Amino acid sequence: MIDIYRVISSSRNFTELEMIWKGWRDASGKKMKDKYAEFVKLSNEGIKELNMGMFLVMTFSYLPLLNIL
Repeated sequence: MIDIYRVISSSRNFTELEMIWKGWRDASGKKMKDKYAEFVKLSNEGIKELNMGMFLVMTFSYLPLLNIL
């Protein structure tokens, strides 16, 4: 079994790092998609209630970086 932490902390090989990231994303990201959608729904409700529109903008600005949806 590959030591993921060692590879991530020491490798500079793009292909190797990409393979590990994709493996992690496939294993965990797909499982989290529905939970994340529920989080967004609840966050939106809370933001409307608290009138925190700017928080919403800041939160969703990170979505492209997370590549979740």
